[in-house]
Amino acid sequence: DREIQDIVASISLEEVEKVITLDAQIRGLKKLLPAHLFISSVFDFLENNTNPKIAFKSLKVSLQNNTISLEGAANDLEEISIQSAAFKQNPDVRDVILKDVSNVGNSYNFKLDLLFSRSLILIK
Repeated sequence: DREIQDIVASISLEEVEKVITLDAQIRGLKKLLPAHLFISSVFDFLENNTNPKIAFKSLKVSLQNNTISLEGAANDLEEISIQSAAFKQNPDVRDVILKDVSNVGNSYNFKLDLLFSRSLILIK
């Protein structure tokens, strides 16, 4: 008991104020982080959910519409279908729209729009 009193007495008011300020900043960050958008998680999502037989040529992310627009190529229609189904199974994807499929030489070009849940881009 006496030892605790001695320690408390040795701490300056300035140090106490610094600790209080730091504590307030940490509490503020804890409130902000869950709502912070983490757009680079889109790249993690694509890396983990893309069929290796699919090549994406372009990517556009709209935070306003919660969409990921992709343009890609594949050797056959089955691979495009498999990719579309894989995205549909992901809980962070609300809808998958496949469009503009065209045969170019020995491959197929296509566009995919993914309507995603905000949870995809929030810090987890």
